[in-house]
Amino acid sequence: MPRFLRRYIPALLVLATGLTITAMLCHNEQVIVQTELQRHLLARLHETSNLISQSLKAHETMLRGVQGLFAGSDVVEPQEFRDFILAMGLGNQLTGLRGIGYCQLNQPGIRANR
Repeated sequence: MPRFLRRYIPALLVLATGLTITAMLCHNEQVIVQTELQRHLLARLHETSNLISQSLKAHETMLRGVQGLFAGSDVVEPQEFRDFILAMGLGNQLTGLRGIGYCQLNQPGIRANR
């Protein structure tokens, strides 16, 4: 082996060892970051799923309340329906709800006076 090459072998070994350790540490840090990102994503996914579930349950509760109003009365007048909705305060609680309405069903051939 040439003399000049023997002189650089220790330096090359130190360089190779340093580069190997740096590459291993870099890879380890990437794995840690990726794991933390996955953990954060799963937490947000769980949170979003819970919010959607709560929203659906609130909508279901509102619909059951309206069902109870109609089940408890022979005839529900439009003003009675409005009063019920205002008393429930649904506009403030249900996110995503655009509106709730009342439509009176008439018999065929009978026209409502409006």
